[in-house]
Amino acid sequence: MDARTISPRDAFRSRRILVVDDNVDIVQTFSMMLSIIGHDVTVAYDGERAIVTALQVKPEVVFLDIGLPKLNGFQVCEALRDEFGSEVEIFAVTGYGDDASRERGRTCFDGYFTKPISALEVLERVGLAVQAS
Repeated sequence: MDARTISPRDAFRSRRILVVDDNVDIVQTFSMMLSIIGHDVTVAYDGERAIVTALQVKPEVVFLDIGLPKLNGFQVCEALRDEFGSEVEIFAVTGYGDDASRERGRTCFDGYFTKPISALEVLERVGLAVQAS
């Protein structure tokens, strides 16, 4: 069976996902979209809460803003790497698109996306999208 004959339902695997952003609309949009398709989504609105929440739910995927109150996304990413290593996929979803931020992000994040990020990009990151060869 090749990738073109696998239905999205066959390819789906529910994931524990943490969405972290201080923008309530972004968090709600991500959370609703991912929950509707069957993922277990938890949210946090600042850096400190993100770490506490991650330690409780042990996410498989984290979508993380950088410009957060209390602790920034780089600090959160480093703390999550210290705790979980490569067991968690961490993606920056941020308004910081400058070269310095991107370069710093390469040392911690598994992917770096500037806002706005498309729904397809989000789904690809959680392993839902089936690519045809």
